[in-house]
Amino acid sequence: LAVANRTEVAAQQWKLLRMTGTSHLLAISGMHIGLAGLTGFWLGRVLLLFLPGSAVLRFGGVLCWLAAISLASAYALLAGMSSSTQRAAIMLACFGILALSKRSCNSWKILQAALLLVLLFQPLAPLEAGFWMSFAAVATLLCVFASRPGAGHRVRRVVLAQVALVLVMLPMGMLWFQQYSLLGMFTNLYAIPWVSFLVVPALLGSILFIPLDILLDTAVSPFLLLMSAEALHYLTLLLEWTLAFGQAGWGATARPTPGVLALATAGTILLLLPRGLNIRWCGPLLLLLALVKSLSPRPAWQVEMLDVGQGLAVLVNAGQRLLVYDSGPGEPGKWSLVNSVIVPAIAQQGSAAPDRVIISHADLDHAGGLRDLQSSYPETPLFTSPPGMTGTAQACRAGQRWTWEGARFEVLHPGPGLPYLGNDSSCVLRFRLGSHDFLLMGDAGTAVEQRLLMQGINQQDYLFAGHHGSRSASSEPFLEKTRPVAAFISTGFEHRFGFPHREVAARFTSRSIDLWATAACGAIRIRSRETRDKWRPSKQPGPERDQTVVIESARRLRKALWRWPANRDCP
Repeated sequence: LAVANRTEVAAQQWKLLRMTGTSHLLAISGMHIGLAGLTGFWLGRVLLLFLPGSAVLRFGGVLCWLAAISLASAYALLAGMSSSTQRAAIMLACFGILALSKRSCNSWKILQAALLLVLLFQPLAPLEAGFWMSFAAVATLLCVFASRPGAGHRVRRVVLAQVALVLVMLPMGMLWFQQYSLLGMFTNLYAIPWVSFLVVPALLGSILFIPLDILLDTAVSPFLLLMSAEALHYLTLLLEWTLAFGQAGWGATARPTPGVLALATAGTILLLLPRGLNIRWCGPLLLLLALVKSLSPRPAWQVEMLDVGQGLAVLVNAGQRLLVYDSGPGEPGKWSLVNSVIVPAIAQQGSAAPDRVIISHADLDHAGGLRDLQSSYPETPLFTSPPGMTGTAQACRAGQRWTWEGARFEVLHPGPGLPYLGNDSSCVLRFRLGSHDFLLMGDAGTAVEQRLLMQGINQQDYLFAGHHGSRSASSEPFLEKTRPVAAFISTGFEHRFGFPHREVAARFTSRSIDLWATAACGAIRIRSRETRDKWRPSKQPGPERDQTVVIESARRLRKALWRWPANRDCP
C-alpha cells in the first residue's frame, strides 16, 4: 500500500474487496493523498514551534502548505503517479495556492483546474477506469457537501455521501468491471474510517521514520508497519463476516448498453439534486429500470474464443454452467493473461467462478496461466493432460462424459494408457449445445485426426482447429469427414509463425468453410439467437444461413480509434 505494488495481494483478497465494494481502499487514491497532505500540514505546524515569532507570522502559512504539498506529492510519486493520485495532488496544490493568495475560488473551479492539468500531463488518462471514477467520486462529494453547506447532522451527511457514491459508482462499475456492489454502501461506512485513522496514518508514519531508524538503529518503522498490517487483518475479517451475512448484496452483470448507462447516469444526477426539486424522485425509477435492463436473460448457450495472442482460451457457457478450456499463454510465477483477459471475461458471463477447467496439454501457450487461474478459482475442478501438472488435477481421458442443463460433453482423446506425446496428447473435447456440435482440438495434429477418423467421428458444425492453423493439423481427410460450417483459430497478431498457414487456409476455402482467426477479428463469440436479435441481419456462415446462431467478433462490436480494425470477412 505504501508503494502501490499489488503483486503480493492474493487473488482471493482482491475478490473479497471487489465483492464488498472496498477495492478503492487498497489503491492509492485521493483519500490517501489527502491524509498525506494533512500529515505534512501538521508537521509544518510542529516545525513552527522552533521558529521565531516574526518568521511564524510572515512564513507560517507558506511553510505549512509547502510541507503538505511536498509530502502529498512525494507520496503520489512513490505510488506511481496514477491519474487518481495526480488529480488529488493537483487539487491539493491548487487549494493551497488559493489559500495562500487569499483568493476565493469555489471547489468546482479547483476540480476543473485539476482535470485540465491531468489531461495535459497524461492525455491517455481517460482510457483508464481510475480517471473516471476518481473525478466522478469528487464531483459526487461536491454535489453532496458543497450544495448543502451546514445542512443536517454530521452522521446523516456522511451516510448520504456513501449512498451517493455507491449510486454513482454503480453504472461505472457495470461499464468497466461488469459488476456492482450494493454491499459497499454499508461496508464503506466502517471501512473508510478504519483505513483513514488506523491503516494509512501508521503506514505514513512508517515511511517517515525510515531515516530515523537507519540513523539511530531503532525499529519504529517496522512496528508501525506491523500495526498497519494488523489493522488490515482485522478489517479483512470484518469484511468476510459482512460478505457472509449479505451474500445477496452484490451481483455481476454483462457490459451495459449505452441506453442502460444513460438511464443509470440520469437517475443518479436526479437523486443528487437539492431537496426542493421534486423531480429528483424520478431518479430511483430510472436506476431501477437501468438495473432491470442490464440483468436481461443470458443466451441459452454461448461459446467464446478469447483473444489471448499466440495461445488458447475458450469459455463454454451452457445455461448457468461455465467451462474454461485452456488458460492462455504465460510463464508461471512471472506473467499471464488470466487476470487481464480471462477473469474479466468470466465476470462478464455473469459467473462467480467456472464449474470446470480443462487444460489441453502442458505447453505454455495453453497452460501458462494455470497457476493464476487456480489462484483465482481454487475450488474449481481441474482436468489436465498430463494429469500430473498440479497436485489437485484429474486426468483428462477419452470416454469421460457429462451433461449440463441439456448440453452434452465428451472427451475423445487421449485414450487411457497412452504416454504423454506433447501436442498429440491434447485433450480433444466434443460438446453439443442445442442442436449444434462443437469440436475443440487443442494442439492435436494429423495423427490424432487419423485416430478420430478410425473411431468414426462424424460431421461437426463448428471446429476450433488444432495447433493454431499450422500444417501439422486440419488435414484434408479430417476436414472432408467433419465438414464444419465454420472454423476458428486462435493466433497472435503479426506473429512470426504467420498462422494460419496459407496451405491450411486454402483447405478450408476450397470446401466453402468460413475460417476466422482472433488475430484478424479479435475475440470470437458463437451464441444462440435470442428474441432481441430477430430483426438483426444475419451474418452467419454457409450458403443456407442458420438463423438460430449468432457469430460475433470483438473488433466489429467494439470499434475504437485505438483498436486495430477487423478484417472485412470478420463476423
